[in-house]
Amino acid sequence: GTDGSGIYAINTVSDTIVPNHQRIYDELKNQKIKDIESYFDSKIYISVSGRGIMQYNFKNPVWLEDNKADWLAYTNDIHTDKKGNIWFSTNGNGLIKYNEKDFEIITEENGLSENNLLCATTDNYGNVWCGTTSLGVSILLNETFLIYNTKQNLPASNCKQIIPIANNLWLLCTSGGACFFDGKNISPFYEQKTENVSCADYNVIGNKIALGHYYSTVDVYDCITKKLITQIQTNA
Repeated sequence: GTDGSGIYAINTVSDTIVPNHQRIYDELKNQKIKDIESYFDSKIYISVSGRGIMQYNFKNPVWLEDNKADWLAYTNDIHTDKKGNIWFSTNGNGLIKYNEKDFEIITEENGLSENNLLCATTDNYGNVWCGTTSLGVSILLNETFLIYNTKQNLPASNCKQIIPIANNLWLLCTSGGACFFDGKNISPFYEQKTENVSCADYNVIGNKIALGHYYSTVDVYDCITKKLITQIQTNA
């Protein structure tokens, strides 16, 4: 997905664009893609800024249409849980659940800390974790929302990514840096200073965490030694 040039599928072996998907390349030409989510490898859901959600079964692209589908025009993040529910984190319309038939909208009126969401994920217990733009993390736990923010040591008031690391351990990525959360308490990252974090990822096989920094570096940490092992320059 690109920031204004549509969507492309890349063959990582030949480093070439896969020609089979020309129809969706043309459909989304010059569009800003916010997120792409695989649905059990049978299709993908694509968030197109200002337009909504497109589903693509690798043959025919189709826009999601419903009386509430226009609420998805500004979706920042898409997450699929183990039951097949799809969770859309929107900017202004809260959290939207979709089961491929019906929509359910969860907003501040239902206890969500705010309607401007950056991300969402689910844990092994079926709880839904939401990262907000200004009020930390909202966790939907048995129809009750818990809120974690700077008062509980979150490095910033927003949360851009929530990444499972191990049982009862998550990596939270904020504009003020990264931190860990065990479901009850927030603790600092391995190194205290991780400002300007733009994104993060976790490699399960290598047990490594990568932190991307705005116009700077990608820092790779070993989760066993808790040390920085590689630093990749990205501003060249």
